[in-house]
Amino acid sequence: MVQQYVFLVTMLVIVITPIVVYARKEYNIRKEKNVIEILCNMLFPNGEEQLTETIESLMEITSNRFSTKDVLDYYLKIKGLQILDLNTIGNDDVSNYVTQPTRIRLHYDELVRFYEKYINYPQAKGLNATQH
Repeated sequence: MVQQYVFLVTMLVIVITPIVVYARKEYNIRKEKNVIEILCNMLFPNGEEQLTETIESLMEITSNRFSTKDVLDYYLKIKGLQILDLNTIGNDDVSNYVTQPTRIRLHYDELVRFYEKYINYPQAKGLNATQH
């Protein structure tokens, strides 16, 4: 009788664990997509054309060494840190995303060109995590 319960519990754990792991992974993917959409709306107010131009420029700076997704991740995290007021109480997911390490690392010359082109712009006023 006890062996049946142990077997049943073991089988439940074996069946439920992959489902929970998969569900958590899907939740994190959806959350990241939502955060990327929020940041893109803030950083690219002129829409898809502005996003495309920026990605193409970054791909040129990096000599197409990285994927579009990785370059976008880099831009959103670095530029997002610059424009977001992380001290305001707002969207924790956005704050958590921009404070995570970037997926890629740029060489020194790429980094200099990136900062010259994008980070030296004056900070956009009035953007914070609570408004979006």
